[in-house]
Amino acid sequence: MSRVVLSLIAAAGISLAMFPANAQVEPRSSLQSSGAQVMIAACEAYAAQRGGAVNIWVINLLGQPLGFERMDGANPWQGEWAMMKATTALDSEAPSSSRVAQFERRGVTQATSLYYQLEHFPRAGGVPILVNEKPIGAIGVEGLGPEEDERCAEAGVAALAPLVPQ
Repeated sequence: MSRVVLSLIAAAGISLAMFPANAQVEPRSSLQSSGAQVMIAACEAYAAQRGGAVNIWVINLLGQPLGFERMDGANPWQGEWAMMKATTALDSEAPSSSRVAQFERRGVTQATSLYYQLEHFPRAGGVPILVNEKPIGAIGVEGLGPEEDERCAEAGVAALAPLVPQ
């Protein structure tokens, strides 16, 4: 055998020795496009019941967009905010509103431009989608006001719940 082959065999043996024989890989699920559409429809219904119009983004486990909807009358400039809320909720595995108090303790408020330039968007309206306490995606809503945006996102997650196997 050549030295290269022997080196590869030795490296493989060392790699296997580093992990126990019973080590397992945990399978992860991710939200699919069909689920995103169910959530978007539920959010639109929620907003319409309140006489409002929203921008809605749904992303999968990797932060990739699965669906976007801008209702007639929704502010087109706020679509990006909905995406940032979803990303914040996915990254923190908690509603984006949970970041508001944390940022305000540091003196970063909505009145400062830094608030909108940070990696996370601490404003209510982003909600993670959890299955067995693990994220599979997130939804972000903008257009009704912070508290109502979050309730709208929660309505979307609730609409998905019957479709998720337990």
